[in-house]
Amino acid sequence: HIIAVVRAALEEAFPSSSPEQQRVKPEKELSAICFTKGPGMGAPLQSCSVAARTLALMWDIPLVAVNHCVGHIEMGRVACG
Repeated sequence: HIIAVVRAALEEAFPSSSPEQQRVKPEKELSAICFTKGPGMGAPLQSCSVAARTLALMWDIPLVAVNHCVGHIEMGRVACG
C-alpha cells in the first residue's frame, strides 16, 4: 500500500495539468524525507522508517527522524495554520 500512498501524495503535491506532461522527479523537488522515530508502537514506526529510508536512498536526499509526539504537534500547526 505504501507505493500507492507515495504516488497519491506526490500527485497531490505536484499535480500535472495534462497527461502529456513529464512526471515530477521527487529527487528534484523534495529537500528531505521525514519520518516519526518514536515513541509509539514499534511495528508501525519500523515499517514507516524502512519505507522512508528506501525513498531517501532511492532519491539520494536526506532522511530526517522526528519525535512522534512532536510530529503530531507540528501537523496540527500545518492543518490549523
